[in-house]
Amino acid sequence: MIENYMDYQWGYCNNIFTNGQKARMDATLLNDRRTLWSKENLIATGVLDTSYHPLCAPIADFHASTYYVCVGDPVYFYDNSYNGIVENRTWSFPGGTASSTTDANPSVTYASAGVYDVTLTVNNASGSNSKTKTALIHVIDPSNNPYVPLVEGFETGMNSNWYTLNEGGNGWQVSDTAAATGTKSIRILNFSGNSPNSIDAFCSNGYNLTSLSTSVPLKLKFKYAYAGKIIPGSLGLTQNDTAYDKLKILVSTNCGRTWVQKWMKANEALQTTTVPMQNSFRPTANDWKSDSINIHIYLTQHQTNFQFKFEFKSNGGNNIYIDDINIDNGTYLGMNEYTRDMIDMNIFPNPMNNDATLSFSLPEDNFTTIEVFDILGNKVLSLDNKMLNAGIHYYQLSHNDFRAAGSYFVRIIAGEHTFIKQFMVE
Repeated sequence: MIENYMDYQWGYCNNIFTNGQKARMDATLLNDRRTLWSKENLIATGVLDTSYHPLCAPIADFHASTYYVCVGDPVYFYDNSYNGIVENRTWSFPGGTASSTTDANPSVTYASAGVYDVTLTVNNASGSNSKTKTALIHVIDPSNNPYVPLVEGFETGMNSNWYTLNEGGNGWQVSDTAAATGTKSIRILNFSGNSPNSIDAFCSNGYNLTSLSTSVPLKLKFKYAYAGKIIPGSLGLTQNDTAYDKLKILVSTNCGRTWVQKWMKANEALQTTTVPMQNSFRPTANDWKSDSINIHIYLTQHQTNFQFKFEFKSNGGNNIYIDDINIDNGTYLGMNEYTRDMIDMNIFPNPMNNDATLSFSLPEDNFTTIEVFDILGNKVLSLDNKMLNAGIHYYQLSHNDFRAAGSYFVRIIAGEHTFIKQFMVE
């Protein structure tokens, strides 16, 4: 406290009384002065009228036991409506099969993968109210997950099979403001507009790891940029404060029903700049930091349903950026780490904004299959499937063969060896 000005920085107001003074105030309020604020006194003085009980219309609200689920697993819903007694309710579960549409706590199963809305309508004699939560339930079919490797640079926007969770304010958005590579990344504008302790997350779909060999350690790699926020001192009379936030990475193998934390940084440990900033943070090339988490245990378990989640908890700090999320150990379908460059495979230009040329050199005659896949593992092109002689080979890639911009992979199987190279289509 500075003269008559109350300053809440650094916990000054929380520390202006001793523990003994606090105990004395509590004793006074609970004994001598209790008659001034107790329920009994409020009733006796007519401040609290217990004879008036109006019937107010209910306001619909609800929550679910989980927001991620495998096909066929139950989700339990709970009616949290308030403001008035609920006399009737009706649930709507598009795409789901419910145990009941009128019970307070029904269970629902979903037969197909997808993202589903849920609606609850409640009423009594005083009125009716309805609430719809869009894209609430995310259903995954583990038998149909795409294979890794995963290369996500957000150049074509958010992966259509990923989803975000937002507790209000500014959430995760793809932006061309800054990037570690390319022109885009995903960020939260946390400098202003987000409530303290609010949580924002983006979650991947499930991935099948069995396309990689267990002979080389597997990591989930990513790049991030973050700075703390300087909060100027009050009226220039107190020191500046600094606010920092928290970032966690969690993984799941049961469609997101449970998550395991694998990485966490908070406060100054999260900061990638040399100092915090008083303005809204926009990273330069030197502000990006690379990191990774070891997920090899899931590869050795031959997981076919691996998910990850980036979760950001705001504490009133600054903006955060994420880019270049990769899951790859260079062993796609058994390719040995040390033979990646054995055939000198190249694609030029890369990224391709028109036609491009694929070139490679076979050290010996081999029956060779050449195919192109999209980021989800769907085959886009079959370039060849025959015996090829030793030497250099060239294949043309036409821009017209690609329906959408994004990341693609060329896979060459030559005898017992498999090679893969990632390229971008603009």
